[in-house]
Amino acid sequence: MRGESGPVAYAITADRRKIDNVYNRDSRTVPGFGGMPPREVPLQNVGNDHIRVKGRLDFYVSAAWRVWLLPRISRYETGLDLSSRLPVATEEHKRDASLNLGGIVRYAGTGALSAQIRTSYRYSTQRLFQENFTLAPTRQTTIIDPPGPAVFESVTRGVFPFAALTGQDTDFYSLLVEPQLTWAPNLDHTVVFGASYTREHGAFGDSTIADGSNLLGSDATLARIAAGIQGGMARGGVPNPSVTLVRDPAIGAVFPLSRGQREQFDIFSAYVQDEWALADGLRLVPGVRFDHHSVFGAVGSPKVSLLYAVTPTTRVRTSAGRAFRAPSLFELFGNVVFHGPIPGLPNPDLEPEHITSFDAGIQHEVSRAFRAEMNVFYNDMTDLIQLTISPQRDHFDWVNVAEARSTGLELVANGDATSWLGYYTNYSYTDSEDRATGNALALVPRHKVNAGLQLGAELGSWRLTGSIDQRWVGTRTQSSSGVPVLLDEYARTDLALYLHPNDDLRVGVHVLNVTDADYQETAASPTLGRLVSMSLTVTPF
Repeated sequence: MRGESGPVAYAITADRRKIDNVYNRDSRTVPGFGGMPPREVPLQNVGNDHIRVKGRLDFYVSAAWRVWLLPRISRYETGLDLSSRLPVATEEHKRDASLNLGGIVRYAGTGALSAQIRTSYRYSTQRLFQENFTLAPTRQTTIIDPPGPAVFESVTRGVFPFAALTGQDTDFYSLLVEPQLTWAPNLDHTVVFGASYTREHGAFGDSTIADGSNLLGSDATLARIAAGIQGGMARGGVPNPSVTLVRDPAIGAVFPLSRGQREQFDIFSAYVQDEWALADGLRLVPGVRFDHHSVFGAVGSPKVSLLYAVTPTTRVRTSAGRAFRAPSLFELFGNVVFHGPIPGLPNPDLEPEHITSFDAGIQHEVSRAFRAEMNVFYNDMTDLIQLTISPQRDHFDWVNVAEARSTGLELVANGDATSWLGYYTNYSYTDSEDRATGNALALVPRHKVNAGLQLGAELGSWRLTGSIDQRWVGTRTQSSSGVPVLLDEYARTDLALYLHPNDDLRVGVHVLNVTDADYQETAASPTLGRLVSMSLTVTPF
């Protein structure tokens, strides 16, 4: 729905997508570990239900002041009937709900100054439920002499029945305030000053576990034991300790499964960018950004770019800079993140990653029918954050890659073949390396190709739009260290076609993975099979 009322424009969009069987196949191919060949394993249904509501309110306070309000609500559920992580049935169910409130206030007067303030608030909550029963070997950690300082004994007990009901809750919110001032005294000089404040807060709840056999007594008994262990961990210096106990009915012992965390980041940033026209067609853009992270300290990130228009249809550019990324709250403290049947675990010892980059490119436009571009790049990285599969091959860990680099080339071509048909294609070559192991970086293919056609035709008073997109991704590894896992190359085709009888009505069909390709973006995480959807979009007013 969209419309205008005086100086106010508004729009609201609501949609729901429900899929009963995402994978649409009975089995999947699991890549081999440590030189073992791939194998076929059963794959059961995964379904999801996604509801989204987005709004927009746009109005002028005066001729110079404009305001945008951008609310959004989302609710997402997904369920897994069977996981090969366990040899018999397991039920996994995850529910995410989020609220986003964004806004922009912009001032554009008649002078050299303009300004804007961008704000956003996001709150999300996640509930993860898992029920399983297994005869797999159980790794048991026994607490000795609670509630004193925690002492652990870890042994593999062999094959025993194990039944558990797990619930995990995570709450997260972030707040952003970013003012920006632009000064343009003339056409040859523009300076942008900006600052931002970001607060991120995460409450990563511990798991709540119950053993269906209830051999160790009531939940109150377990709660008292957990409280004693929690006190011992606190006295031992563990921040915000939270303990969950699970009972193994065959062994008759208890052990902790997870520890909750409540963490907060405050990030202050300031930046300035100065764009100069040094000569006809030649522009220099230096800039610098300063960030202060409440946990990881202060860092500066400079960047400089040079752009030159050789002719009206040919342009060259080059840039160099340095940047950093702090690990996210979820990478540091988040509960189990599911990657298909293999979970990923947080790592509270992660360090920020730093990157020094250089790139250059040339663009040339022959006509609207053909535009070409070539880019080259080099990146030198320190403490790069990536997922590595454990030596036991039963979970992923976030780790820092001490030293890494990547060098590459990108070729791009696009244009309008006719007034109603456009095309694009690009090819990228990337040579990456973990300097400690000599292996390629995680999930970075050496070769990748994208190509597609874009349709936009007038059929009398009707319009026909659509696209066909083809992607080919070469072989790559799951991680550059740890257990080697090779992911095969794959090709995927997507198709979309829409018919517009008028501006208020659209009927469409969308086919994802037209050829039903069976591939994996990450190890042991199958992607969706062929998915055909129909859509009807009506704008009543």
